[in-house]
Amino acid sequence: MRELTIQDCEVVSGGFGPVGAGIGAVTGATTYIGATIGSGTGLLGGLLNSTVVGAATGFLLGPAGGSAMQVGANLIIGSQVGFYTGLAGGVVESSISDQAGTNYSGTNYQ
Repeated sequence: MRELTIQDCEVVSGGFGPVGAGIGAVTGATTYIGATIGSGTGLLGGLLNSTVVGAATGFLLGPAGGSAMQVGANLIIGSQVGFYTGLAGGVVESSISDQAGTNYSGTNYQ
């Protein structure tokens, strides 16, 4: 059995950095876009908020580096999973809103 060096511990424990921030920003933005498409509502401020929160979370929790292939795979997987979970959440939100009778779009009720 081998003892871990300090360099080994850094690799095992992960890290933080701009690579994770970039992946987190893309994931946050695509999640919001998916939710917006699914629900039919959205604001630019919400998109910016999701992007910033995703970047901050990715910076603190995401990968600090890696090969270009690892970064690319994380980016693709994060954006795809984020988009489709956001889309599903938006569709559910929209259907609940429609069923509750609170969607007054196009009815001149304001």
